[in-house]
Amino acid sequence: MPKTTESNAIQIAAASETDLAAVREYAACVLQMTEKLVEGLTNEQYAAPSPSTGNSSIGQHMRHVLDHFRAPLQTEVNDVVDYDYRKRGVSVETDRLECLETLMSMIRTLRALAPQELAQRVGARFMASADGGEFTLPSSRVREVAFAAHHAIHHQALIAVIAREHGATLPEGFGKAPSTLSFERGEHAASS
Repeated sequence: MPKTTESNAIQIAAASETDLAAVREYAACVLQMTEKLVEGLTNEQYAAPSPSTGNSSIGQHMRHVLDHFRAPLQTEVNDVVDYDYRKRGVSVETDRLECLETLMSMIRTLRALAPQELAQRVGARFMASADGGEFTLPSSRVREVAFAAHHAIHHQALIAVIAREHGATLPEGFGKAPSTLSFERGEHAASS
């Protein structure tokens, strides 16, 4: 694991406009890859439960992914991003076209964010126990957008299992983290 030093900690605290734009584009690409998969599904494939994943559906995973992107995109400066406040059982879980419309809108919203909007300070609240105990950490919108994108890739991996189960074709690289794809291409040496 890379060691944090005083000099690179300072660089992290002051992300450049280039870095902010790179995170924005990374997140938009994750959403676009998801959009590409959803476009190729039938409504039945999208909404059907999967015994392999505890009877969850692609639509349920998509609702969860969209919720995690919506949280930082709709949070105002100095407000708190709350990932645990989610509505379940909503129509986007069963309506593939609604999911596609939401994805396209979210991609537009994301790409329209200016660097200063991405750099805005927010809090990030997480539920730490089933009895409702929570904690809030200082963060930034860009960090939370990066988290949502990274989190989405893990859900893409589960979505890929369900999609294959239902006979769907996956976009190349779907459900794999950039670091995994880089490793598979041999761009990073294997760690010992």
